[in-house]
Parts: sequence; C-alpha cells; structure tokens
Amino acid sequence: MRTVFPLVLLAVNVGRTATAGAQRAVASPRDTTPIAVVREYVAAFNAKDLDAMMRVVASEFVWMSVSGDSLTDVGRGVDAFRRMIAGYFRAVPSARSELRTIDATGPWVTTHERTRWDASPSGVGGQTSLVVYEVRDGRIRHAWFYPSREWLGEVPG
Repeated sequence: MRTVFPLVLLAVNVGRTATAGAQRAVASPRDTTPIAVVREYVAAFNAKDLDAMMRVVASEFVWMSVSGDSLTDVGRGVDAFRRMIAGYFRAVPSARSELRTIDATGPWVTTHERTRWDASPSGVGGQTSLVVYEVRDGRIRHAWFYPSREWLGEVPG
C-alpha cells in the first residue's frame, strides 16, 4: 500500500503540472482599454500588418481629415479603410509612426504622432499630427486626423 500511495501523488502532481502548462499556453486576454487599443493599432501600422490593423477597427470605422471647419471622409467602413491604408503602404513603404504623447478621457484618445519615411536618397521626410480616436468595445470607431506639419530632417521642436 505504501508504494501505491506515492505513485498516486506523483500522478496527481503530473496532472496538475500538465494543466498549469496548458493554462500558460493560452493567450492572455486582449487589453481593450482605449489607450491599449490605439497602441495596438499603431504597432500594427508600423509592422505594415493590415489584418492586425483591421482587427482593432470597427466595421463602421470612419477616418476623417479635419481642415479648418471642413471634415473629409478619407475612409468610411473597414473595407474602404483597408484599401486606403494598403495604397498608403505601397506609396510610402518606409513609413513608421511614433506616439509622442497619448492621453484618454473615456473613449476619446488623443495622440501627437510623428511619422517618418524615406523621402529621397538625400533625406528623411515626415510629419507630426494630432489624431483623436474614439474607442468603444475594444475597437476604434472613428479617427479625426488634424492638419500636420511636414518636415524634412529632424522634427521641429
């Protein structure tokens, strides 16, 4: 009887270890807080991962450009937005965005973004811009892109 008891304990411990290992293999839940969603979106943009970008935008997503008192739909709906971003990546394959600042109030996330790209053999191009994202239920529903300052070389102060 004494030899059986340690074997039973060993079997129970092995079962617990296998279960713990299986639990570790399961991906942790996605952080759906508004700031985390915007960071995930920017990381996907930098990786040029269209599928990952589309996973964080709502099906009714609208990207808007703001100029003075005018608002222009640049991409309405996830399919139109995907086409727009795919075209942008083809035109500017070296583009990378950096979040200089990010803040949130409820579902509203504001960012000051700096985007760089290879402009020509003689320099680096880029722009700084302000974007306001509306994030609900872990997805970006709207983005308002405010006029940017274009620059060559180092970003102005």
